[in-house]
Amino acid sequence: MNAIDAGRPVLMQSASGAWVWDFTSDLLIADARFAGLTGLDPIQLAEGAPGPSFFHGIVADDLLKVKIGVAAVRRGAESFAKTYRIRDAAGAVRWVSARGRGDSDASGRVLRFSGELIDVTELKRVEQQLRVAQTAGGVGAFEHVEGFGTASVSEQFCRLLGLHPAEALPVRTINAVVRPGDPPII
Repeated sequence: MNAIDAGRPVLMQSASGAWVWDFTSDLLIADARFAGLTGLDPIQLAEGAPGPSFFHGIVADDLLKVKIGVAAVRRGAESFAKTYRIRDAAGAVRWVSARGRGDSDASGRVLRFSGELIDVTELKRVEQQLRVAQTAGGVGAFEHVEGFGTASVSEQFCRLLGLHPAEALPVRTINAVVRPGDPPII
């Protein structure tokens, strides 16, 4: 995604939008795809825009969580992973997934923040259609990651099991609704 050439960030070809925010100079360098997704000028980004330009176009309801994530990177967090809404160059609201990391010097001071920005609008649209179909069909959904004692659940899933609506439930609560002798749900 990016490389460092004589101490200066250089962007490499990427299918998604790529950025490097040099904290020492407070310059954001990004490719044309990043510019298109964020509504920023691709020429200015190629030459280096002010660092806070990284937040340009982010929908107000999502801005704080992105700023908190960047602040964590500035303070030494190893990775950055956020999904949020942004206004693209045409003014349309798009969903993006941003993945990045901070690069530190030998003393641990974070020098730059680099990553990629991927348009996930279509994925979000399909997820919404699935939620609508599940609700219309009376189908509940849940997701459980092995090794965790809870599962993410849909409101309809809770209703089907006769439980109060929740976003997550303990596995033991889910399995407690199974008749004795039947296999557990999870």
